[in-house]
Amino acid sequence: SFQPTLASDVEMYIDGVLEFAGLLQKHVKRGVGDFGLPMLDYGLECVAYSQLAERRLFTGTLAAGTLKSQVTTLGGYLSAYGVVVDPSMPDGPTMPENDFENATIWNALNSLMSVTAGFNPSAPWFPRMSYTKVLSMVEVGSDAAPYSVTLAGRQALGDVIVETTREYHANRIVGVFGPQAIVAITDTFTGDGSTTT
Repeated sequence: SFQPTLASDVEMYIDGVLEFAGLLQKHVKRGVGDFGLPMLDYGLECVAYSQLAERRLFTGTLAAGTLKSQVTTLGGYLSAYGVVVDPSMPDGPTMPENDFENATIWNALNSLMSVTAGFNPSAPWFPRMSYTKVLSMVEVGSDAAPYSVTLAGRQALGDVIVETTREYHANRIVGVFGPQAIVAITDTFTGDGSTTT
C-alpha cells in the first residue's frame, strides 16, 4: 500500500553496495493481470541527480578564471537541492568569459565542456554529479572507472539496448518580453495580375 512521492530520493543497493542514487521520476500502479484485483504491481522510473541541473535556468556572465571557479558559480544555483561542488576538483584550464541566456545549469556545464575540448580535443572536461549530490567536472582519462566491463563482471548484463524517444523534446517554454510598444511593420508586395493568394 506504500506509494512513494514523486521526486523522492531513491537509493539502490546490491549486496550492500550503493549502485544508484537519484530521484523518483515516475511510478506506475497496476492490477495483477486482467482479473480486477487490487493494485499489487508497481513500476518505478528513476533519474540521476544530474536531472537537478535541468531544473534551474541561468542567465548571466561567468567571469574569466579557472574552470573550477565557473563550475562553483553554476553549482551555487543548485545549493537549494543540496548540491555542493567537489572541493577536491582541480582548478582545470583557464577559461574565457562565458555568457548564457536562459540556459539550464546542465547545458551551461556542457558548454564549458565544449570550451575545454577546444583546448585539448582528446581530453575535455565533462560534468559529473555523484550519488551524494557532489558536482564536479573531470578531465577525460584522469579518473579510473570503479570497475571493468567484462563478461565475468556483474556490470555487464545482456545485450546493448538503444532506445529512441521524443519524451521531453519540448517540455519547457521560455518567454522573453520587452517593454510594451506598438511596432510598425510594413510588407510590400508587387502584384502580377494573376496570383490570388
